[in-house]
Amino acid sequence: MATDQLQSLSQIFKGSYFQIPDYQRGYAWEEKQVQALLDDIKYLMGSQYIHYTGTIVAKKNESFYEIVDGQQRLTTLIIIIHGLLKKVNNKEYEELFVKRGETGNQRFVFQANRDTKDFFHKVIIEDDEKTLSPDISSKKNILNAKKLIQTWIKMYEAECSEILTTIVSRLGFLFYSPNDDNEIGIMFEVINDRGKPLSQLEKIKNYLLYFSIKMNKSNLKDKIISNWPEILKNLSIANKESVEDEDSFLRFCWIVYFDTNKSKSYYVHEGIKAQYPIDDIDDASYIKLEQFIDFMVYASKVYAQFFNKNNLTSGKEVDTILSKLRSQNTYASIMPLYLAIMTKETDDSKRKKLLDMLEILNFRVYILPDITKRTDTGQGELFGLANGYFEDYDKKWEDEWSYDEDGNFLYDNIHDWLLDRMKKFIFEMCPEKDFVEALKLDEDEQIDYYRWGGLRYFLMNYEEFLNQKKTIDIDNILLSRDAKKVNDYYSVEHIWATNNNSERNNRSKDKWQKRRLGNFVLLEMGINIQAQDDDLSKKIDIYKGVNNSQDASQLKQIQEIENIFITCSKDFDARRRGKDYYFDLHQSIFDKREEKMIKFAKMRWNPK
Repeated sequence: MATDQLQSLSQIFKGSYFQIPDYQRGYAWEEKQVQALLDDIKYLMGSQYIHYTGTIVAKKNESFYEIVDGQQRLTTLIIIIHGLLKKVNNKEYEELFVKRGETGNQRFVFQANRDTKDFFHKVIIEDDEKTLSPDISSKKNILNAKKLIQTWIKMYEAECSEILTTIVSRLGFLFYSPNDDNEIGIMFEVINDRGKPLSQLEKIKNYLLYFSIKMNKSNLKDKIISNWPEILKNLSIANKESVEDEDSFLRFCWIVYFDTNKSKSYYVHEGIKAQYPIDDIDDASYIKLEQFIDFMVYASKVYAQFFNKNNLTSGKEVDTILSKLRSQNTYASIMPLYLAIMTKETDDSKRKKLLDMLEILNFRVYILPDITKRTDTGQGELFGLANGYFEDYDKKWEDEWSYDEDGNFLYDNIHDWLLDRMKKFIFEMCPEKDFVEALKLDEDEQIDYYRWGGLRYFLMNYEEFLNQKKTIDIDNILLSRDAKKVNDYYSVEHIWATNNNSERNNRSKDKWQKRRLGNFVLLEMGINIQAQDDDLSKKIDIYKGVNNSQDASQLKQIQEIENIFITCSKDFDARRRGKDYYFDLHQSIFDKREEKMIKFAKMRWNPK
């Protein structure tokens, strides 16, 4: 059926069944889009005419229509109709939009795709919100839409019958049903590029499903349909569900599995279409694609481990290093290598060594200030290591790879090869001299370590070093200030704050001192709020809970600062204070503290 005349929902649904195909994206409408549709419906109430609402493109199968375009609006309208039918007893509309057929052979009129089919049935049709929990974004969107619609219906409860009539009879659609598969494929590619943006992940799913159906490759189709919900579930566990998040995950997978070219990795959909065109690939290519889907499933699991501390299952030692990696403030450059290691190496001891080196690499090259001028510096080499390790891991280690050009023995397995290559990369990008200088501040430098994104991570590792008898949960630096467990949130405190004493007329050097690494300490949030701009002698009493007005800090850094303060204060005779007393005192404190911190850092982030 094809028409250029506006049709109402009652006309479109009469005698027809509708299903969202599995190659379609999940339900993606959020509050803004749902509310706009509700506003349109309310505006049209009382109208005697059909008003254009949108276009529906659907492919006719033997007993139902597959919705090619318009599924977001149509799904939302079905949710609204279900909500209204719980308030209005209308058998005619229940048969038209909910379920119909002969007794014992009834069918649901509208069905979601496989990713959300069971959830949609439970939450919308059966009105059961407790049996199934939303584990992917499309399910969350369905539940949120239902709640928003329920609130809206309650506001206009007396008008529910009129609202239902408006939806069924006054919303007009252009309904189009092409018959040719090629036309549908072309249309779907166009649809992919309009409306609410699709992620690259959604686009390749759609493309691969479409051509697996067209080319009658049932194994590939079944693998996509059965495994894609697992990928989406794991991305949800990782809290990486936006279009940008899905694009990043797919990009990392593409780099590891297919191609290390940075530019091409931003256009995976186009790359898949070019590398695997419809009607022109062999059986080996189909196998490669099936294996890529298997890889993405496994990669999504370790991706969830990386970002979710409650999803750690790799053993205590590996989980500990994952906590550190997760707590670093940048990870894009190392993520392909992380995925390659976690999806290939099964020996926990070897895996830990590789991840330890990866943590050191990321800190020294991408987290320390001013080591790289661009955030993507060196990415090409790291991407090559990720792809090479993944590709060659299962290959027999050739003897000639074990020696350099002069015949010197290098390594006899790919594990040692990767460790060595990462170590060389570290020293090339961040030699020891640059590493030390990155933690020092010269008077003419404008760096403010308070603004350094890696400061809390550095201080948490320093606390772990000072307090070796206590298990330090580095993940706590990921907590937000409004976290319920305030005492578990660690903020950064100035030892010598901007408003602290200074007798100097020219405070430029004071500001330099106050920006130094040694001027910052990690502190429990509640204590930080109490201390603020007090002088250090008073701050130490507050930190230690001397006045008993609050709990004492449990951090060893506070004890260290007190010891350094006492030592440095003895070097200055209070009776002979000069105009530079506070400056000299704090410079001495920072010098001693930074000496300790840098000594720790050289040991902690040394690629042994």
